[in-house]
Amino acid sequence: SKLASDSDEVIAFKCITLWSMVHGLVGILRKVQVVGDDFEEGVGPISTASVIATNLEDHLDKVLTGLIQN
Repeated sequence: SKLASDSDEVIAFKCITLWSMVHGLVGILRKVQVVGDDFEEGVGPISTASVIATNLEDHLDKVLTGLIQN
């Protein structure tokens, strides 16, 4: 694994980065649930989060892969 060769400092940085990203994403996805389908069409935070919410597993896989590999 790429993480096996990382220092403790790098791993700690990646952990807090992941935690903050997931924490923020949870807040955004909760807002998407509240708003539902009542949002402006086009590219914006709610419409983008709605797209992510429909395929959350794929999005998280990409985020985790990017974080681990960098």
